[in-house]
Amino acid sequence: MDRVRVRTKAKYHRRRIVVALLLIAIIAGVIYTTVKLAGYTAETTLGSIKVSETYDAVIIRDETAFTTLNYTRADYLVTEGSFVQSGTPVMEVYKRGYNDGMGANYQQISEEVYNAQLESLGDTRDETLINFNDLISEAEANVASAAMLGDEAGVIAYEKELQKLMELRNSYLKSVTQPTEKLQSLYERERLAKENFGGWVVELAAQRSGNISFYFDGYENALNKDKLSIITADVVSGAIKKRTAAQWATSEENLAYRIVNTSEWYCAFLTATDEPLRLTEGRTYRIEVEGFGEYEAAAEKVVISGKNIVNVLKVEAEIGELIGVRNVKLKVDYEASGVKVETRSLLNLADGQYIDIESDGTQQRVEINVLACDGNYAIIEGNNKNLDGGIKYWVPKAKLIKYLKGLF
Repeated sequence: MDRVRVRTKAKYHRRRIVVALLLIAIIAGVIYTTVKLAGYTAETTLGSIKVSETYDAVIIRDETAFTTLNYTRADYLVTEGSFVQSGTPVMEVYKRGYNDGMGANYQQISEEVYNAQLESLGDTRDETLINFNDLISEAEANVASAAMLGDEAGVIAYEKELQKLMELRNSYLKSVTQPTEKLQSLYERERLAKENFGGWVVELAAQRSGNISFYFDGYENALNKDKLSIITADVVSGAIKKRTAAQWATSEENLAYRIVNTSEWYCAFLTATDEPLRLTEGRTYRIEVEGFGEYEAAAEKVVISGKNIVNVLKVEAEIGELIGVRNVKLKVDYEASGVKVETRSLLNLADGQYIDIESDGTQQRVEINVLACDGNYAIIEGNNKNLDGGIKYWVPKAKLIKYLKGLF
């Protein structure tokens, strides 16, 4: 009986020892895994990376928006995008309250005046009148031709010329016909109708030289070259999502035209502060504005705005059709050669990007610029420190808490 008890106790102690050894092995494994998961040291190498990223972006221009009184209708006297000299008539606006019946009434009375003048003139052949009629016929043909070509500014210009010729013809006939009672009554009606019609129309002239545009989206004040230093992610995001620009806009009721510097413009897009790729100030990038062409662009200083970074590229090339476009798809080429590190070593923070360098057993946090990144590796440059191949740096790995959660 005693031998049986001794064997049982011995067997029990052996099991405890085995369990203890297993626990030690497990703890050792966890400790080893924890150390391995915390990170490891790597060495920088030299290499090259070329990647392209596509963003939703907005076009920002060097422009001035001009306003006028509230109006219900506008006639444009010059073509969208054309160059105008300061003082050139560019549009006519019709004050609020105007209706087309006012203009039609004036034209109808002018026609009555002309017919009454012809009646008074009788069968007399008048060469001056014939010349006026030939010029009027030519102007009418020009109006029709411009309309067929879709030249809105041309139609308006030829209609103004036609109206002027008709007024000159009526003035001439007034000078060579007897002022009958009927004519005098028509002349007075014509004068009043013209005054009434003319009082509703205001001609606007360009206030400075440059290329003109009549396109507005409400973001002209907020997204402008002069506001680049204070641009926010909220404004850029609003324009990208085409939200109403009421809080930044001048009332659309009195926007008239824009004068644009077409040789310099900007593209802006957003990236998150924890993303490795962001523009490096002063660096040149190859970009493609989808549907409009390829350009070289220089990066402006990024603007930190909340959890986002506003990236801005300056393009020094003719703006072309982008003079009237806000939203675009923008492809940016990130191509660089130099110091190559693992992407996991990058510390992407709101105030900058960093990497931890190891030297003599200590870590030194160094500010860097990420020039290109393919997801696994990145090409970097030191912001205030020269970096080269063969430098030891720290690569963080998953935290222990994440590892333990994965086990259970």
